[in-house]
Amino acid sequence: MEICEVCGVPKTRTMYVCGKKFEMKQLCACEGEKLRREEHDFKHRNLVRQLTQQCFFPNDLSHKTFEKDDNANEELTLIAKKYVEEFEQHRKNGKGLLLFGECDVGKSYISACIANALIEKEISVRMTNFSHISSCIESWGSRKEYIDHLLTFQVLIIDDLNAERDTAYMSEIVYQVVDTWTNANKPIIVTTNLTKEQLLKPKRQSDSRIYTRLFEKCIPYEVKSKHRRIAECSEYTKEFMRGIKK
Repeated sequence: MEICEVCGVPKTRTMYVCGKKFEMKQLCACEGEKLRREEHDFKHRNLVRQLTQQCFFPNDLSHKTFEKDDNANEELTLIAKKYVEEFEQHRKNGKGLLLFGECDVGKSYISACIANALIEKEISVRMTNFSHISSCIESWGSRKEYIDHLLTFQVLIIDDLNAERDTAYMSEIVYQVVDTWTNANKPIIVTTNLTKEQLLKPKRQSDSRIYTRLFEKCIPYEVKSKHRRIAECSEYTKEFMRGIKK
């Protein structure tokens, strides 16, 4: 009888068939564990592949990861990683992120990094923008049905808020998506080039109700090329920021 030198479990077993003795191979404990890990990894990779295919619209950002981040905005990267690490708490509280400020400082990139990191945790994410959402609503033929479809995801990431067409129709779509999502207490992550002043003191009432909901349901963070700072000091935000190096 062959015994595994690692786990000490027999790798063969004796069987008798019609009076004849046979030595049958069997998995020892460590081989069985290895096989289970391989099966788990195979299922995990398939699920990650499926979630990735469902995530990014209209652009494929699956290659944007923390591992490839150049760390140019160190504090922003730390905040994004902390959000992923503490995601279960944020999901319970329905808290997302509102990343706003200057152009070309990494807001979209870091949001894609968050999406890919959450997908690795087998969390479904949809990262899109309102121009694409508007096109999808038109093709679906029903605003409610498409928004209900978005609700099947666990996290919604809206990239480049306020880059969509400036119309009453689009404003209503933005509000309905944000309102429906936040009422469902699901985390929403939003990037925008709007300034703090534009977010806190919008000229239009229709924008005010959108931004108010985002400040209620998101951790707001102003991203600047050299100096970055927290926009609002709610207790939730203060607690989140503990441990982040200044």
